[in-house]
Parts: sequence; structure tokens; C-alpha cells
Amino acid sequence: MEAGTMSGRKKIYASGEDYLEAVLILQKGKSVVRSVDLPGTWGSASRA
Repeated sequence: MEAGTMSGRKKIYASGEDYLEAVLILQKGKSVVRSVDLPGTWGSASRA
């Protein structure tokens, strides 16, 4: 396996972990989490 491929997978896993963590944090505050609720949890994300 190439080194570039491995670092790309780490980024994907980190991104997935960030997503799940955001869902869990939002779920603590309310019982239902919608996809439109997630961009507000990331400082650099913008709504289209």
C-alpha cells in the first residue's frame, strides 16, 4: 500500500469521527439531530 493512500484513509477516519462526535454532542441537547444542525457545530463550515 502506498504511503499517500494511508494518510488519506486517516483523514477520512478523522472526518468520520468528527462527524459522529458532533452528532453525539448535539444529541445530548435534543433528542433528534438533523443534518442541517451539523454545520453550526463546525466553526469554518458555512451554510449554502
